Amino acid sequence: MKRRRALTVLVLLLTVTFIAAWTSRSPEKNAKFNYPEPRFPSYLKPPKSVEDLIPQARAYALSKEGTQGQGMGKFNRGDTLLLVPDVTAEPLPLEAVRRALIERGINVVIKTEAEMVGLTNSDAENL
Repeated sequence: MKRRRALTVLVLLLTVTFIAAWTSRSPEKNAKFNYPEPRFPSYLKPPKSVEDLIPQARAYALSKEGTQGQGMGKFNRGDTLLLVPDVTAEPLPLEAVRRALIERGINVVIKTEAEMVGLTNSDAENL
């Protein structure tokens, strides 16, 4: 039993020593690898307006296969579509999809889950 305890303490000390040595490496040692500075990918920049999202929304509105097989391309001109987002849905993508569907001649009605049960969006967010 004492040997097992001693072995456990030894392994723990070695682990702590290794971690301490690894984290105390100076930046100068890492500089020899010449890694580029970190940067944010340009394709992940947040949209500033609905127009930034329209190309993706048009593609989604024309796609017959979307997430979980529910593409918007299955709807025909003159159809009326009810979109029911939750209250946390971002307004820019929702508006972009609405505009893309209207371009295809589809009538779009948007009601949040809160509105469907008679609450205001602010009341639902506070629940």
